[in-house]
Amino acid sequence: MSFSRGCAALLDLMQIPHSPCYSDTGYHSETDVEQELSVKDVMARYETLYHQHRPRALEALDALPELRHATQLKSKILFSVVVLAFRTCRTLRDSRLQSALRQLQLDPHSPAVSSLRKEMLRCLGATGDACPFQEAEAQVVGLVCDTLREYRCLEGCDQLRRYAGQAARVAWAMVCAVPPYELDTDFATPAKLQLEKHQRHHSSDRTCETVRAFVWPGISCQNRCVFKAIVVTDASGT
Repeated sequence: MSFSRGCAALLDLMQIPHSPCYSDTGYHSETDVEQELSVKDVMARYETLYHQHRPRALEALDALPELRHATQLKSKILFSVVVLAFRTCRTLRDSRLQSALRQLQLDPHSPAVSSLRKEMLRCLGATGDACPFQEAEAQVVGLVCDTLREYRCLEGCDQLRRYAGQAARVAWAMVCAVPPYELDTDFATPAKLQLEKHQRHHSSDRTCETVRAFVWPGISCQNRCVFKAIVVTDASGT
């Protein structure tokens, strides 16, 4: 598998279906101040994942001979881990919510269940043990390794597994927030730079407004961008 084919395969893998389980309708019990504090805390964890944990994982991938010259592929791998962690944690969250509502014999689509669902989400988010992080980590790494099976070196990369586990912990807190955080899944390139949702990576051509690659996914909450996607702008098209 060539590096370019590997990148394309990862992009296909990262397509996230819409989750119908959560509906943010009805009464809001949190105050604006509480929500603002919650946003700051969650965003701090997401920034730490990018600024601290991602570089460590990238360093580990740099040490793998098969990936030494695959700069774009390594970036895509680390990007896809975050996307897949969100998808996996959202699936686990929905499964637990649906299971609990079934045991209570409640209709998950009933408006009367809305407040209960929100309290259940807060409980899941506050008790990290509610999410089987090892299972999430294994699923994420397994998906990446299955997609890039020609790069067997990934299976033995312990730092990649740790990074996936860290991404899962952050993703779990974000998908269980009330209201939940969502990934900006518009990864299509080339695209026009949008300053309200994109931030240039330091390697970008500052004179160009064409997005050629996504380094880190953006985050939104209630259709408002709370963390800009990190992108590379480049006029060359390479």
